[in-house]
Amino acid sequence: MARKRRRRRETIAGSEHSLDSEPQITNQPPPPPAEDEGSQSEQARGQKSFLEMCEMYPLLAQNMELLAEEQQNPSFRNAFVRIDAEIARSLEDQLESVRQQELKIRMEVEGALSDVVERCKVRHGYLSFHNLHRPQVMAKKRGHGTMKDALINVGRHD
Repeated sequence: MARKRRRRRETIAGSEHSLDSEPQITNQPPPPPAEDEGSQSEQARGQKSFLEMCEMYPLLAQNMELLAEEQQNPSFRNAFVRIDAEIARSLEDQLESVRQQELKIRMEVEGALSDVVERCKVRHGYLSFHNLHRPQVMAKKRGHGTMKDALINVGRHD
């Protein structure tokens, strides 16, 4: 019986299998957990891939940052890294078309406003603050006389 136990101990001690579950047999401290190393490398890879994604899809990255700030939730960065390349490209293209439409509308609005300003230009004499408080002077400058005269003249034409 003693021989069988001795053989078992010899085979256990000499076996090629690691016995991490029983550190007292080997008298060595257990190795650090692999999660720490993995999480650090994952963080480095995650940061790198986030920067790569930002370079590849700048409009999408900008909108993801805005969402993260608005929601006050940094998990949007992690979600951004996990987006499939095809979906990210599709979203980037859609954002680009929306941006182009916004620029086109902005240009149209600016053009329309400049046309309105052109049409509404009035001679300096009619628009000066000096003459605004004197309606009779303004009416005479236009050739209508006073407002009272203009109403009388309208009544005569009927």
